[in-house]
Amino acid sequence: MAKLPLDYNTEYPSISEQCDNCHKLLNEQDQCQILICGHSYHVSCYVSLEFWYHHCLKYFKKKI
Repeated sequence: MAKLPLDYNTEYPSISEQCDNCHKLLNEQDQCQILICGHSYHVSCYVSLEFWYHHCLKYFKKKI
């Protein structure tokens, strides 16, 4: 059985091969963070978000 990442349940699905914060392409040379929800970030962008992606957090708080 296939499972979809969590981001398909939020208003903001992940952007393939792009940082979900700055929307720039993720390269192999970049330090990147891919979360279990499927969202991807440059490490510096993820740090600027204080290590939380607020849209998925909002989804969890709604008590899925």
